[in-house]
Amino acid sequence: MRAVTSCADNLVLLGEMLEVVSEYIDRCEESLGHEDAFMAGLAHDQIYFLRKRLVKLEHRLGQLELQLRPQSQPLEKKK
Repeated sequence: MRAVTSCADNLVLLGEMLEVVSEYIDRCEESLGHEDAFMAGLAHDQIYFLRKRLVKLEHRLGQLELQLRPQSQPLEKKK
């Protein structure tokens, strides 16, 4: 894997990672009904922690957006 140095490249890669994440949810849904109660309980417990991570990600994306907005203004005016 090459070294990614630009913010735009990193965000494209993040988007690809999030797409893969949604595929994991699909896989979980496919396994529903085939798991024992213990494993289903473990899976259910993970939802809370995943939601906490999503909240943190949303916050971080908001911060990044605010940081990028002033820098992208000249680019937007050229269009």
